[in-house]
Amino acid sequence: MKKLNCFVFLFVVFASGLLSAQSNNQPDQRVADMLKTMNIDYVITDNGNFEIEYELASGRTQYVFIMSETQKYRGMEVREVWSNAGVLDEDPEVDLLYELMQESGSNKIGAWALEENDEGILLYYSIKAPVSHTVEDLRQLIAFAAEVADSQESYLFEDDVN
Repeated sequence: MKKLNCFVFLFVVFASGLLSAQSNNQPDQRVADMLKTMNIDYVITDNGNFEIEYELASGRTQYVFIMSETQKYRGMEVREVWSNAGVLDEDPEVDLLYELMQESGSNKIGAWALEENDEGILLYYSIKAPVSHTVEDLRQLIAFAAEVADSQESYLFEDDVN
C-alpha cells in the first residue's frame, strides 16, 4: 500500500500544476438549480457540497455527493460526483484492488478511488464530468454513482449504511 500512497501523492502533486480549483465553500448555484428542476432534495454539507439520499429500485439507499468545487483544465470546467461504498478497516487485499481496477476499466464513466481518513480507508466511486452537462446528464451521473457504489457496498459489507 505504501507504493500506492507514493503514486497517489506524486499524481496529486503533478495534477495540482495542471488543474486549477474553483472553490469558496459556497454551494454552486448551478447545481442547486438543476436539482430543483429535477425535484431532488438535498442537504448542503459543511464544505458547501450537495448530499443526496438516492433510493435504489431494490429499496436500498445510497448517498451521492456533488462537489461545488470545480477544477479547470485548459478551459474545461470539471466537477466530481461520488458515492461512498464503505470504509475499510485496513488496506484492501490485492484481489479486491484488482477487481476494482477491472470494474473501473470496464465502466464508461467514473472509477473507484481510495482515500485514507480518520475512520479508515474510504472506498468510493468517483465520476468527474464537465460542468457543461445537462440536467438529464446530472440525473444519470447521480444514478450511476449510486448504483455502482451500492453494488460494491452490498458485496463487501452487506449492510445498507451509505
